[in-house]
Amino acid sequence: GNEFAFVEDQNGIRGYVEDRLIAYLADSVGHIGSTKPGSIENAVIMIDPGHGGEDPGAISQDELTYEKNATLATAQVIREHLEAAGAEVILTRNTDEYLSLDQIAEASNASNADAFISLHYDDSYYSESTGTTTYYYHEADFNLAKSINNELAKLDMVNNDTMFGNYHVIRENMRPALLLELGYMSNPHDLVSIRSESYYHEVAEAIVEGLTNYF
Repeated sequence: GNEFAFVEDQNGIRGYVEDRLIAYLADSVGHIGSTKPGSIENAVIMIDPGHGGEDPGAISQDELTYEKNATLATAQVIREHLEAAGAEVILTRNTDEYLSLDQIAEASNASNADAFISLHYDDSYYSESTGTTTYYYHEADFNLAKSINNELAKLDMVNNDTMFGNYHVIRENMRPALLLELGYMSNPHDLVSIRSESYYHEVAEAIVEGLTNYF
Protein backbone atom coordinates (compact mmCIF):
# COMPACT_ATOMS: atom_id res chain seq x y z
CA GLY A 1 0.00 0.00 0.00
CA ASN A 2 0.99 3.52 0.80
CA GLU A 3 4.34 4.70 2.07
CA PHE A 4 4.53 7.06 5.03
CA ALA A 5 7.06 9.75 5.90
CA PHE A 6 7.89 11.17 9.33
CA VAL A 7 7.56 14.94 9.17
CA GLU A 8 7.71 18.00 11.40
CA ASP A 9 5.78 21.21 10.74
CA GLN A 10 6.77 24.81 11.47
CA ASN A 11 5.26 24.53 14.97
CA GLY A 12 7.36 21.50 15.87
CA ILE A 13 4.43 19.07 15.59
CA ARG A 14 5.63 15.69 14.36
CA GLY A 15 3.82 12.78 12.82
CA TYR A 16 3.46 10.39 9.92
CA VAL A 17 1.76 11.38 6.69
CA GLU A 18 1.14 9.49 3.47
CA ASP A 19 3.85 10.23 0.90
CA ARG A 20 1.24 11.22 -1.71
CA LEU A 21 0.53 14.27 0.48
CA ILE A 22 4.07 15.61 0.72
CA ALA A 23 6.25 17.72 -1.54
CA TYR A 24 10.02 18.16 -1.63
CA LEU A 25 11.47 21.52 -2.57
CA ALA A 26 14.14 19.82 -4.69
CA ASP A 27 11.42 18.40 -6.96
CA SER A 28 10.60 21.87 -8.24
CA VAL A 29 14.14 22.79 -9.27
CA GLY A 30 14.04 23.43 -13.02
CA HIS A 31 10.24 23.34 -13.12
CA ILE A 32 8.85 25.93 -15.53
CA GLY A 33 6.15 27.89 -13.75
CA SER A 34 4.55 29.52 -16.76
CA THR A 35 5.40 29.55 -20.46
CA LYS A 36 3.33 32.61 -21.54
CA PRO A 37 2.11 31.50 -24.99
CA GLY A 38 -0.24 34.49 -24.80
CA SER A 39 -3.30 32.65 -26.11
CA ILE A 40 -4.61 29.14 -26.62
CA GLU A 41 -4.01 29.54 -30.39
CA ASN A 42 -0.26 29.65 -29.74
CA ALA A 43 -0.23 26.93 -27.09
CA VAL A 44 1.09 23.38 -27.18
CA ILE A 45 -0.93 21.03 -24.97
CA MET A 46 0.19 17.52 -24.04
CA ILE A 47 -2.61 15.14 -23.07
CA ASP A 48 -1.76 11.90 -21.27
CA PRO A 49 -4.51 9.25 -21.34
CA GLY A 50 -3.77 7.42 -18.06
CA HIS A 51 -2.86 3.69 -18.09
CA GLY A 52 -2.77 1.53 -21.24
CA GLY A 53 -1.64 -1.79 -22.62
CA GLU A 54 -1.14 -4.36 -19.84
CA ASP A 55 -2.14 -1.72 -17.26
CA PRO A 56 -5.94 -1.39 -17.47
CA GLY A 57 -6.28 1.08 -14.58
CA ALA A 58 -9.60 0.95 -12.76
CA ILE A 59 -12.21 -1.53 -14.00
CA SER A 60 -15.96 -1.05 -13.57
CA GLN A 61 -17.74 -3.55 -11.34
CA ASP A 62 -19.45 -5.23 -14.31
CA GLU A 63 -15.99 -5.40 -16.00
CA LEU A 64 -17.33 -3.71 -19.16
CA THR A 65 -15.37 -0.47 -18.82
CA TYR A 66 -11.59 -0.13 -18.42
CA GLU A 67 -10.05 3.14 -17.33
CA LYS A 68 -7.36 2.88 -20.04
CA ASN A 69 -10.02 2.88 -22.79
CA ALA A 70 -12.10 5.66 -21.23
CA THR A 71 -9.07 7.94 -20.82
CA LEU A 72 -7.99 7.37 -24.44
CA ALA A 73 -11.50 8.06 -25.78
CA THR A 74 -11.65 11.21 -23.62
CA ALA A 75 -8.21 12.36 -24.81
CA GLN A 76 -9.22 12.02 -28.46
CA VAL A 77 -12.29 14.21 -27.94
CA ILE A 78 -10.25 16.77 -25.97
CA ARG A 79 -7.73 16.86 -28.83
CA GLU A 80 -10.53 17.68 -31.34
CA HIS A 81 -11.75 20.56 -29.19
CA LEU A 82 -8.27 21.95 -28.51
CA GLU A 83 -7.32 21.79 -32.19
CA ALA A 84 -10.58 23.53 -33.09
CA ALA A 85 -9.52 26.28 -30.64
CA GLY A 86 -6.20 26.57 -32.50
CA ALA A 87 -3.88 24.77 -30.09
CA GLU A 88 -1.26 22.21 -31.05
CA VAL A 89 -1.92 18.91 -29.27
CA ILE A 90 0.42 16.03 -28.43
CA LEU A 91 -0.96 12.75 -27.01
CA THR A 92 1.44 10.60 -24.99
CA ARG A 93 -0.32 7.61 -26.56
CA ASN A 94 -2.90 7.33 -29.33
CA THR A 95 -3.39 3.56 -29.07
CA ASP A 96 -3.76 0.97 -26.33
CA GLU A 97 -0.11 0.84 -25.32
CA TYR A 98 1.71 0.80 -22.01
CA LEU A 99 4.07 3.65 -21.12
CA SER A 100 6.00 3.76 -17.86
CA LEU A 101 5.50 6.78 -15.58
CA ASP A 102 9.11 7.74 -16.36
CA GLN A 103 8.48 7.61 -20.11
CA ILE A 104 5.44 9.87 -19.71
CA ALA A 105 7.26 12.47 -17.61
CA GLU A 106 10.28 12.35 -19.95
CA ALA A 107 8.06 12.86 -23.02
CA SER A 108 6.65 15.98 -21.39
CA ASN A 109 10.07 17.27 -20.35
CA ALA A 110 11.38 16.78 -23.89
CA SER A 111 8.39 18.65 -25.35
CA ASN A 112 7.65 22.35 -25.56
CA ALA A 113 4.26 21.87 -23.88
CA ASP A 114 2.62 24.92 -22.33
CA ALA A 115 0.47 22.56 -20.29
CA PHE A 116 0.55 18.81 -19.60
CA ILE A 117 -2.73 17.18 -18.52
CA SER A 118 -2.91 13.56 -17.39
CA LEU A 119 -6.41 12.04 -17.57
CA HIS A 120 -7.69 9.46 -15.10
CA TYR A 121 -10.91 7.98 -13.78
CA ASP A 122 -10.92 7.34 -10.04
CA ASP A 123 -11.70 4.20 -8.08
CA SER A 124 -12.77 3.70 -4.49
CA TYR A 125 -13.66 0.96 -2.10
CA TYR A 126 -16.74 3.06 -1.28
CA SER A 127 -19.35 3.25 -4.04
CA GLU A 128 -20.49 6.66 -2.73
CA SER A 129 -17.14 8.30 -3.58
CA THR A 130 -17.93 10.61 -6.47
CA GLY A 131 -16.80 13.49 -8.64
CA THR A 132 -13.93 15.20 -10.38
CA THR A 133 -10.67 16.32 -8.73
CA THR A 134 -7.87 18.49 -10.14
CA TYR A 135 -4.40 17.62 -8.82
CA TYR A 136 -1.24 19.71 -9.05
CA TYR A 137 2.18 19.02 -7.52
CA HIS A 138 4.27 22.15 -8.11
CA GLU A 139 3.16 25.33 -6.35
CA ALA A 140 3.73 27.18 -9.64
CA ASP A 141 0.98 25.05 -11.25
CA PHE A 142 -1.70 26.01 -8.72
CA ASN A 143 -3.17 28.77 -10.92
CA LEU A 144 -3.38 26.41 -13.89
CA ALA A 145 -5.14 23.86 -11.67
CA LYS A 146 -7.55 26.49 -10.32
CA SER A 147 -8.38 27.74 -13.81
CA ILE A 148 -9.23 24.27 -15.15
CA ASN A 149 -11.04 23.24 -11.98
CA ASN A 150 -13.28 26.33 -12.04
CA GLU A 151 -14.65 25.06 -15.36
CA LEU A 152 -14.88 21.39 -14.35
CA ALA A 153 -16.92 22.53 -11.33
CA LYS A 154 -19.64 23.74 -13.74
CA LEU A 155 -20.24 20.22 -15.09
CA ASP A 156 -23.14 18.06 -13.95
CA MET A 157 -20.77 16.07 -11.75
CA VAL A 158 -19.73 16.66 -8.15
CA ASN A 159 -16.44 18.59 -7.92
CA ASN A 160 -13.89 17.88 -5.18
CA ASP A 161 -11.86 21.02 -5.87
CA THR A 162 -8.15 21.48 -6.53
CA MET A 163 -5.77 19.36 -4.45
CA PHE A 164 -2.08 18.75 -4.01
CA GLY A 165 -1.15 15.27 -5.27
CA ASN A 166 2.21 13.52 -5.20
CA TYR A 167 1.87 11.73 -8.55
CA HIS A 168 4.96 10.77 -10.55
CA VAL A 169 3.80 12.16 -13.92
CA ILE A 170 3.27 15.64 -12.47
CA ARG A 171 6.01 15.57 -9.82
CA GLU A 172 8.79 14.66 -12.27
CA ASN A 173 7.40 17.08 -14.84
CA MET A 174 9.28 20.25 -15.77
CA ARG A 175 6.34 21.67 -17.74
CA PRO A 176 3.17 23.14 -16.16
CA ALA A 177 1.36 19.89 -15.26
CA LEU A 178 -1.94 18.62 -13.86
CA LEU A 179 -3.57 15.28 -13.22
CA LEU A 180 -7.37 15.17 -13.57
CA GLU A 181 -9.60 12.54 -11.99
CA LEU A 182 -12.79 12.87 -14.03
CA GLY A 183 -15.20 10.70 -12.02
CA TYR A 184 -15.31 7.43 -10.11
CA MET A 185 -15.54 4.14 -11.98
CA SER A 186 -16.79 2.65 -8.70
CA ASN A 187 -19.77 5.03 -8.51
CA PRO A 188 -22.84 3.93 -10.56
CA HIS A 189 -23.91 7.54 -11.22
CA ASP A 190 -20.42 8.67 -12.30
CA LEU A 191 -20.07 5.56 -14.47
CA VAL A 192 -23.02 6.64 -16.62
CA SER A 193 -21.04 9.80 -17.52
CA ILE A 194 -17.76 7.91 -17.92
CA ARG A 195 -19.47 5.74 -20.55
CA SER A 196 -20.97 8.71 -22.37
CA GLU A 197 -19.24 10.50 -25.23
CA SER A 198 -21.30 13.61 -24.50
CA TYR A 199 -19.51 13.79 -21.12
CA TYR A 200 -16.12 13.74 -22.90
CA HIS A 201 -17.27 16.74 -24.96
CA GLU A 202 -18.31 18.59 -21.79
CA VAL A 203 -14.93 17.86 -20.18
CA ALA A 204 -13.17 18.98 -23.37
CA GLU A 205 -15.09 22.27 -23.44
CA ALA A 206 -14.24 22.84 -19.76
CA ILE A 207 -10.53 22.24 -20.46
CA VAL A 208 -10.54 24.57 -23.49
CA GLU A 209 -12.31 27.26 -21.44
CA GLY A 210 -9.97 26.78 -18.48
CA LEU A 211 -6.85 26.97 -20.67
CA THR A 212 -8.19 29.97 -22.58
CA ASN A 213 -8.67 31.86 -19.30
CA TYR A 214 -5.29 30.71 -17.97
CA PHE A 215 -3.31 31.80 -21.04
